[in-house]
Amino acid sequence: MEIQKLKAKDLRIGNYVVFNTNEKPFQITPAGLLELSIIEGKPNPYFYESVKITEVILYNLGFVDSDFFKNTYVFGNFAIYLQDNLYWYNLSHDTISFAFVHDLQNLYYGIYKHELEFSVSV
Repeated sequence: MEIQKLKAKDLRIGNYVVFNTNEKPFQITPAGLLELSIIEGKPNPYFYESVKITEVILYNLGFVDSDFFKNTYVFGNFAIYLQDNLYWYNLSHDTISFAFVHDLQNLYYGIYKHELEFSVSV
């Protein structure tokens, strides 16, 4: 699993993260977000990490393969595609790229005001 250390400003309550590499992904809580904002910038062996999007994770979030396009995943009317090891979402006049679950969750929430949640435990 590829990792990226996170900052509190990158997260919202409910985002999936990993704590110190050796844990299973879990949802960030208000207390976890507060803790992260307090320890940021201080020497500390503990940190939250991003979870890289995989096909399995997309399926667990409820995405399905597109019937029409290769490397495209659909959740209702929301479609993303994989190209050059990044996932992409097309807005009307722009394209957004991302690689991590919390970025996908934040994008989806920003558009639909509804959380993407895992259908099975990760």
